Amino acid sequence: MEHTAAYGHYREKLVQLFRIRAKNGLDTNGILEYCQHLDKFQVAVPLIGEFSTGKSSLINALLGRKLLGVELTPETAVPTEICYGEQEKAVVYGKSEEETISLDEFSQREFSVEHVHKVQLWVNHDFLKEISTVKIVDMPGFNSGVDLHNRAIDEYLPEAKGYLITFSARTPTIPEDMANFLKELKLHDMPVHLLITKAKAVSEDELSECEERIREDAEKYLGMKNVSLGVTNAKGKEKIITPLREFLLQMEADSQNIFARDAKEHLVQFGTDLSTYLSTSIKQANLNPSEIEAEMEAAEMRLTQLKGKLAEAGSSFDGQMEDCIASIRGKLTSALTDAAPALENMMVRNISIESKVNMIVREAVILAMQEDFAPRMKRYMEKVADMIRVDLDFNANVSLDDEQRKADVLLKESTKTAITKAIPAILAAIGITLSGGLAAVILTISGVLVEIGFLKKRENEQRELAQAKIHGELIPQVVGKTMETVQAIIRREVQEVNRRIGDEADEQVAMQEKALAELKAQFASEQAERQERIAAMECDLKVTRQIMNDED
Repeated sequence: MEHTAAYGHYREKLVQLFRIRAKNGLDTNGILEYCQHLDKFQVAVPLIGEFSTGKSSLINALLGRKLLGVELTPETAVPTEICYGEQEKAVVYGKSEEETISLDEFSQREFSVEHVHKVQLWVNHDFLKEISTVKIVDMPGFNSGVDLHNRAIDEYLPEAKGYLITFSARTPTIPEDMANFLKELKLHDMPVHLLITKAKAVSEDELSECEERIREDAEKYLGMKNVSLGVTNAKGKEKIITPLREFLLQMEADSQNIFARDAKEHLVQFGTDLSTYLSTSIKQANLNPSEIEAEMEAAEMRLTQLKGKLAEAGSSFDGQMEDCIASIRGKLTSALTDAAPALENMMVRNISIESKVNMIVREAVILAMQEDFAPRMKRYMEKVADMIRVDLDFNANVSLDDEQRKADVLLKESTKTAITKAIPAILAAIGITLSGGLAAVILTISGVLVEIGFLKKRENEQRELAQAKIHGELIPQVVGKTMETVQAIIRREVQEVNRRIGDEADEQVAMQEKALAELKAQFASEQAERQERIAAMECDLKVTRQIMNDED
């Protein structure tokens, strides 16, 4: 995104901070690393739809070239990220290594989901340059299974600004698996844009009926009365792709706001300790060595006292996390218990319950994290941020100026963003649990039922067996395995937060002490120069007196 005005503006500010920090002997590695991140900044826009809804054809039409394969199978379809690049190339990310190839070679090859995690394409195209902070993600057909549902959210939600969902005009309905996906996106307050594809494959009346049906289903599943819905056609003489372009341009505008907010937060972050160092140096420049020593001791004392307060606050918060984990466990157990009759019906009808269990678990955990964990974490971070500002403010008679207050606001907003990103991380780990251990649990239960002639028994006997398995095995094991994952990650996140808090306090005091130590060294240097000058003057005076007295 180097060509954008915002990039140049914030890059210049970061360079200025880099130079000032370097001149004053402060660490610059953080700024260098962030600049590298800034150079690659993008938001993801996943394009989701079932097989044969025309997703890949739509992207090919947008680019004016047949870049993506359009007749893929679930085994050969892998997530493909498309973004602007002056030098065109394709990078294939395998499970153990990556390979860079040309776009021509990419178009001619087939990839297996068994060996390839994703492919990233850099394409030199005017429209992609216009939306340079956006990368389009062509996901495999959504009817590929539970893992794709999990991955489409867990992997891309933290960097996504919106999701584009495609529906073929030939099948004017929202299938159950997609409805579940939309429900989960709604829980994350994620913008969703719907696209009806293959518009020219049906009559105008059928197309109007399709639009009406999709709008009705979207209102039912998303609660959206004015859903963002576009009609597209990637094949035939007329290529109607304007809605896709408009959606992507809107996301580019939104991503610029995200970029600016992120850059501002980091400018504050890199400027905070620098400001502490410089203000300390300026305010205490006239202190004598004994006064500097007293200030250094006071700074250490403030840090010791603050660490005691932070430890107390952290201990209190740890106790709250126990309540939080218990709350999540309770909500998850209730959700699965409430869904037990539906799961029983599915088992009696010989329908796989894996997808249903997956959705119940994810929805329950998301709601519990948003309603319980996030508010607690936010209050805790705001409390300790205020504590650090007050307790480590260099002089008690120095009040926070407007810039410092703005810094506090941005730091709290940054905390809010960190919490938002923590939830998908937890869901990603749960997804691994669901597709691993819990999937095995579900298969084992189903297998045992088959072995005992489950389908040959009467319906009331089937229900009794299904009920026993669900309440006696499924719910306890699903809750147990899920909570192991949730608890471990929550504790890890809390430890990381507390580590960052302690590091910030240490850094602020270190900057104060560095400034004071340099002032002390400077004062000592000036004293030494003064003594040398006096000694020289005394020597000169002695010679002068000798001359005056005409002495040898």
